[in-house]
Amino acid sequence: MGIRPLFSVVLISEEVGIKKPDARIFRMGLEKFEVTAPEAIFVGDNPALDVAGPMAVGIRAIWLNWRGSELPVEVSCPERITSIDQVVGLCVR
Repeated sequence: MGIRPLFSVVLISEEVGIKKPDARIFRMGLEKFEVTAPEAIFVGDNPALDVAGPMAVGIRAIWLNWRGSELPVEVSCPERITSIDQVVGLCVR
């Protein structure tokens, strides 16, 4: 996609050998970004992979529901957005 140069840190599960929703990959992200869990936000479009993992380590998880899907009953996600543009407004608390 050509967006890698826009980020100071990129963490790819295939490269580190840990896949979401394993909490270890989210802890690794915290270490690489040098932030604590309460300082972090994780936005993802797959509720099963992108919500439970970050929440397990105390990271604020936001579900990007750009497809208009229903949240699976086994997944709890208090924050939802429908467009990536909405992330900026959520980053300020």
